[in-house]
Amino acid sequence: MFNSKLFFAVYWSRAKQWTLLAVQDLEADVGSLSITMLQALQRSRMHLLGDRMIGTLPLLRLRLIGAVDSGYASGEDGQYLFSIASAELYCGAALITDPVEQQIAWFLMNNCLWDVSDTPAEFDGPRLAAMTFVITPPERANPNQEFEIVGRLSELVSRQFDACTTRDGESTGISPQAEPEAFGVAIPNDFKGNALRLWRFDLRPPRPKTCAADHGTRNQ
Repeated sequence: MFNSKLFFAVYWSRAKQWTLLAVQDLEADVGSLSITMLQALQRSRMHLLGDRMIGTLPLLRLRLIGAVDSGYASGEDGQYLFSIASAELYCGAALITDPVEQQIAWFLMNNCLWDVSDTPAEFDGPRLAAMTFVITPPERANPNQEFEIVGRLSELVSRQFDACTTRDGESTGISPQAEPEAFGVAIPNDFKGNALRLWRFDLRPPRPKTCAADHGTRNQ
């Protein structure tokens, strides 16, 4: 209708993976077209929509700092009344202070599949002064490199969407109570973080193979 190329966006729900496929990427069968997930991932053209695979240092942290008038035990039951005065985000050992870097880091921390653990609480005498939560990959898939993969941007956005529309694996709504711009995060093309270090991978399908005869014809 619009004299444009035909593409299919396929969402593999269990893996939370999107693939973008041109019609010629599909396998022709008798009266139908089909493709496996492995083939779709190999041929996906999601890079056309700005999708990237993101990596960062395998240690992100959220530190919650208590108000000076809170953090004292409320009784013998060991419970503490803790009021949060401020929060800090870290990438590795570096404190993230830039607002854009903070926004990106917070998005990654909330939507990746890394493990969340807490560290021993920080005390100032009898007062609970701060608590820190650590986000790390369950295992180092890349032990000889500085970074670990967090996921594809499209994958992370899909998890964010699921968190707003499902509960305990059951759907609670078709559409979230949020505007589309509330999902995802904008990473500038020229991004170079001061504290947040990112590795971005532009994944593209392999180029079609051409035979020697084709090359000879073109060279002539």
